[in-house]
Amino acid sequence: LVDDGRLRFDFANFSALDDHQVGEVEEEANRRLISNASVSTVVTSKDNAQEMGALAFFGDKYGETVRVVKIGDFSVEFCGGTHTHTAGQVGPLLVMSESSIGLNIRRVEALTGEEAYRQIAAARGSLAQIGRLLKVPPAQAAERVEILLDRIGGLEARLAASAAEKRGDLAAELTAQAETIGEHRLVVADAGDLAPADLRQLALDVRGRVGGSVVVALGSRPGGKGAIVVAVSPNLVAAG
Repeated sequence: LVDDGRLRFDFANFSALDDHQVGEVEEEANRRLISNASVSTVVTSKDNAQEMGALAFFGDKYGETVRVVKIGDFSVEFCGGTHTHTAGQVGPLLVMSESSIGLNIRRVEALTGEEAYRQIAAARGSLAQIGRLLKVPPAQAAERVEILLDRIGGLEARLAASAAEKRGDLAAELTAQAETIGEHRLVVADAGDLAPADLRQLALDVRGRVGGSVVVALGSRPGGKGAIVVAVSPNLVAAG
């Protein structure tokens, strides 16, 4: 697809392009556009076009007379579509995505001209705003974000450790409250506002601590919503 302000191109490749490769493609394309090479067209025979080195794409079928488009000294193709007079008229080219559309078939999509410029301007504006929020120049925003993510990761690890410690203390407390009913043990308790995942882990911890034939039923109300988890020892599950 070649449209006003955007294009889509499919090509064969056995793996995805990494960010560096996509960047190289984008840089090379823009280098060619900046060179502002002239665009010329000629209508000639198919044999003569092939002798010129013209490339045919997409399995198209051509008659004996074909139209050939030549851009500078780097592109000669069979083409029936319209073209700019020079490469520079295309404007900047910005690759937006590279993805898979089938087995060993990749697709690259890009913006050109004013559409590409608007996208670049929007990205620049967003980066400037991020820099203001982080109180650093835009060029240092990524580095500051990495630092903040490391700090957040450390805080999350400390919170998780603290939560695990508190859950262990609560598990010990609930284990001590286990009731004996015949040959079985029963724990029924309110676990406060624990999230469902933490409530489930607590129930499993209590079941393991009590041991034997046991049923553990715990409830909580995270965010004002009720949650109940029941953990049953394997022997009772087998007994139905």
